[in-house]
Amino acid sequence: MIIAFAPMEIATGDSGGYFYIINYKFFTMKRHLLFLLLFISSFAYAQKEMPRSNFDFMESIGICTHFSYNSQPYVQRFDTLSQLLGDLGIRYIRDRAVADTDLGRKNIMHLYDTYGIKTIAVFPWHKPFKSFEEVSEKIDGLAPYLDAIVAIEGANENDAQAKGPNEPANWADDTQKHQKFLFNKIKQHPNQRIANMPVIAPSPTFPNRVVWMGPMTDKSDHYNIHSYHGTNKPEAEDSNLRKYMVKVNEANPNDPHANQNVWATEAGYHNEIGYVAKNPNGIHEQSEAYYLPRLLCHYFNFGIKRTYIYELVDHADHNPNGGQDDFGIVRYDMSKTPTYLALQNMIKILDEKEQTNALTALDYSIDGADGDTYHTLLQKKDGTHYLLIWNAGTNYDFDSRSFVEGKHKKISIQFNGKSKDINLYNPLVSDQPSDTKTQSKSYKLTLKDHIQILEIKPSEVNL
Repeated sequence: MIIAFAPMEIATGDSGGYFYIINYKFFTMKRHLLFLLLFISSFAYAQKEMPRSNFDFMESIGICTHFSYNSQPYVQRFDTLSQLLGDLGIRYIRDRAVADTDLGRKNIMHLYDTYGIKTIAVFPWHKPFKSFEEVSEKIDGLAPYLDAIVAIEGANENDAQAKGPNEPANWADDTQKHQKFLFNKIKQHPNQRIANMPVIAPSPTFPNRVVWMGPMTDKSDHYNIHSYHGTNKPEAEDSNLRKYMVKVNEANPNDPHANQNVWATEAGYHNEIGYVAKNPNGIHEQSEAYYLPRLLCHYFNFGIKRTYIYELVDHADHNPNGGQDDFGIVRYDMSKTPTYLALQNMIKILDEKEQTNALTALDYSIDGADGDTYHTLLQKKDGTHYLLIWNAGTNYDFDSRSFVEGKHKKISIQFNGKSKDINLYNPLVSDQPSDTKTQSKSYKLTLKDHIQILEIKPSEVNL
């Protein structure tokens, strides 16, 4: 039977219909047993899973940048860093540069012209502009750069010093007013391309402050979260992702599907683990290389429309007093971290430039899986399926501040119907297959805590 604890669409055997399995960990303890019984019995008939497209998964990945920060590598090492960004293969960045400085706009247009990379234009209210008049001018000034802009985002973490819903300085009321002005200015703009631009809600720094900030249903096209995970694995039951999703619904009662329309414009880990007293939430680089690709898949399974990794490059060379400097997947010296390489390889394996409207179910089952077995099923336009599968293990030990490999377990994947040609990829180390099997109806795999990818094609000669 198939074991899966991420949201997905499953075919119900003979009926040919579909139903949704949602993560059982959301349920109360009393509901656990009943749901688990239904879960197990359902899978006796649930052997076909509908994939989502590789294109949609590629479109769901972004990364945060600061290409107007003059004192940082984003400007100081722009030529090298822009090449690293282009080679990474991510299509979207999040940056205030296009609404900030002439140099920032020049850099953003270079990235678009050279690599086709588009940006969210972030409009921070606390700096560098404050008045409605200034913001209005900034919006009008976007016209020459619209090809490079994918969306416009409201205030960035206005609650950073907040102690309550409006303490200090009426931050929540101000955020509401400013976001309403921004939204109306864009949607009523005489330039139709600006008027059609998606508007992203502001995001506060903690889940409960989504409620403090108040409803955004009439002030945005998409809700927004900044869901950092500290030292936790991304799938943790008490993760910020789960907390944010609950609060997004609570804050927007007039939208019953609010948490199905969310962008995560910041999510990630930092690697400063040398001074725990000041920065207790850093993790080892190798742990991050396991966690971040899993995070992208987990968020995609959750229905997050787009997830922006924070961030591209370190601001400084391992500052023990500031974890803020060490979020980069590129080090300050421009060397690539294991996370950069894992993401680059995963993108190369899965990359798809065109959408497909002809998705087909994969008829398969997994033996040996358990509650920590997670997966994402994708399909390319040519019909090839990609099964991204991993064990949701813990790969960072806080006490020793070290990477932990985690447990391995044996599973067997059975394919019903026609035999398959299968390639196994380990994006942690390469974008090339590590194993190949042809004309097979099963595949035995050692499941690990990092993502492995099975590329599955129908065999030309079927057994």
